[in-house]
Amino acid sequence: MFPSHRFARGAWLSGALAAAAGAFLHAAVADVIYLKNGNQIQGEIQVRGDQTVTVRFPGGTLTIPARDILKIESESRLNYLLSEAEKHINREDYAGAILLFQSALKEGEGCQRARDGLLKAHESLGRQLEEARRLEEARQAYQAVLEIHPRHAAARAALAKIERELEQAAADEKLGAEEIDRGDVLKGFNRLCRLYQQFPERQSRLAPLLGKASLALGHAEFRRGSWRTAETRYLEAIEYQPDLVPQMAAPYAALKIRELEPLIVSSKFLELLKGSEEALEIVPASDILNYFRGLALEGTGRLEDAAAVYRRLSGESDSGKKKSGIDLLRRAAEARILASLEKGTENTDPAKAAASNSAAAAVLPGDFRETASEHFVVYHRNFPLGEEVAAVAEDIYLRLFEELGVKTHWHKPCRIYLYPTQEEFIAATGRHNWTGGSHQILKRLGTLSDHRIDSFQTQPRLTACIIPHEVAHAMLAHRLRYQGEIPLWLNEGYAIHAEPAFVHRHYRSATVQAHKIDKLPRLAEFIRLNDYPGDDEVKLFYAQSYCLAHFLIEEKGMEVFLNFAEELSLDPGSLEGLLKRHYGIETVKALETLWLGELLR
Repeated sequence: MFPSHRFARGAWLSGALAAAAGAFLHAAVADVIYLKNGNQIQGEIQVRGDQTVTVRFPGGTLTIPARDILKIESESRLNYLLSEAEKHINREDYAGAILLFQSALKEGEGCQRARDGLLKAHESLGRQLEEARRLEEARQAYQAVLEIHPRHAAARAALAKIERELEQAAADEKLGAEEIDRGDVLKGFNRLCRLYQQFPERQSRLAPLLGKASLALGHAEFRRGSWRTAETRYLEAIEYQPDLVPQMAAPYAALKIRELEPLIVSSKFLELLKGSEEALEIVPASDILNYFRGLALEGTGRLEDAAAVYRRLSGESDSGKKKSGIDLLRRAAEARILASLEKGTENTDPAKAAASNSAAAAVLPGDFRETASEHFVVYHRNFPLGEEVAAVAEDIYLRLFEELGVKTHWHKPCRIYLYPTQEEFIAATGRHNWTGGSHQILKRLGTLSDHRIDSFQTQPRLTACIIPHEVAHAMLAHRLRYQGEIPLWLNEGYAIHAEPAFVHRHYRSATVQAHKIDKLPRLAEFIRLNDYPGDDEVKLFYAQSYCLAHFLIEEKGMEVFLNFAEELSLDPGSLEGLLKRHYGIETVKALETLWLGELLR
């Protein structure tokens, strides 16, 4: 039903492929086991006993009852490699065939069968890659053909065609960037958008340019008063480039405020609640939008939730919980918001976005300061940012507490450290340079002693994405009672589930695109990862993690997902049994088929 992953590249699969192809490279001979049912198994016999025979082959290791074996024969290593390589060609696994034919040529330098097979494999791989629009890789495949056969006419013609396409694409990319820089933004955007669709390999390079152009188009529409068009452009910008959030947050908040205000007058509180919560995913620190959310909660009868929002906006501590009624809390929140507006705290002009970003980068001298909330202590060197992070962390904590069905709060506050710069964050935590934040569970004598989240002030998605993501890691571990080891894909997938919808769209698009060009790792390989892949593959790992976790959550709901996660964390080897018990899915392959079907629908 779905295209095979015939030539997926990268560290994830190339290592497994090389291991499979090289499983027999050090064996002098290969064994052929003829079964009584007519089948054959080729490999290397590991153990040959009276009752069973254990054989290693590219797919793994198999123990066969001796009663099922008709006979066993051995063949030369060269013949075995050639036979296996030709099988890979028949399966259209040309990358695997290349490795095997190369090994065969090392075994027999003058082997014409190996030379012809290698030529065919490179040529076929080139055609596959060209069809998938992976032109840079196709060029390499055709160049390999010409190294073997310099006068190969078809490879020369294909290579010339690819070179022309890549040269034209490079020229169009340069021209599109120049058009954007000189102010002809829409023309440049449309040109680059066509390239984005036609050349998948260029997408990571084009996405920042398209995001920049979308942002500029959004600002232009905002200044014209075209609020809906501006909103569409802003959301488009952060789907291309999520790090642009700070540069569109102020005008986006302003247009959402204009859009939602009439709902208050007409008492459409359910619509107001939905709209304010969607907007707060992107601008969680907007006091006005939080106030709108409070009004919506109050208007829909959720008075305790509304009071909590007003209390935070007014600065009243929890100790005042029983002293102030909802009316007093609302008026106190209004007064504080009006004071902020008079001071110009809530900027709405796109030109002021840079000033807001500079404020987030300001660093107090000396040691970390502390800002404490009910469930967090934020260590920072920027008071406004520390307060904002504490407020966002509390909001996401309460949302996930309800979503996860948690029964008890954690017994001590989670510590959040905000380093002034990314360099200081990496030096302190040892994390990869692509990491925006991290969460650690610290245990003593086998039980939880502390939660800790680390990030840095200048992270552009700090409050919109990073804090929700890391708090979700902490809350999931708390819900699963800190037992076992949560599988990496499941842990990251749920954490991204807690991020805003624009992040979900960004990752879903990346996963669909990777599948279209046969770069999506097989699920059987992906779910076995215990550590992050290389820098080039890590974004796709996060994207695939989210999409798979989202599928499981949508399939049977959060409670089933959590029961599955808890049991899998305690017994990682029981994946297929747990899939069958909780989801009625027999195998990982069946899961892959169902998941891809839903993803591509």
